[in-house]
Amino acid sequence: MRGTSFSPTALTIEIGEDVEFVLRSSHNAVSTFTVFPDPVSENITEAYTLNSSAFITIRMFNTVGVEVANILKESQGPGQYRNTYSLNRDLPPGLYFVRINSEFQSFTNKLFLK
Repeated sequence: MRGTSFSPTALTIEIGEDVEFVLRSSHNAVSTFTVFPDPVSENITEAYTLNSSAFITIRMFNTVGVEVANILKESQGPGQYRNTYSLNRDLPPGLYFVRINSEFQSFTNKLFLK
């Protein structure tokens, strides 16, 4: 039987008797992500909420995409988190981007270093 079915975790498309594509969607692990203060001079705080367990990385990039800080890299369970990170004093003032990644998601916030 040919057809299409959808659930919150998968899209199934049956093309013929022997061919079926299933696109699985993982749950959205990260539901919120904020970085403060902005502008910042010494320390930044990242606050985020995880709906489920996930391997999380938080990294900071300059405006040309070069990673300037690897803030966090670990598996975490569901819950609310708040991390404080001391910035490298050698970073020049300017615009930076702080990105949180889980296995299937990415959020980016901008940050101005004064």
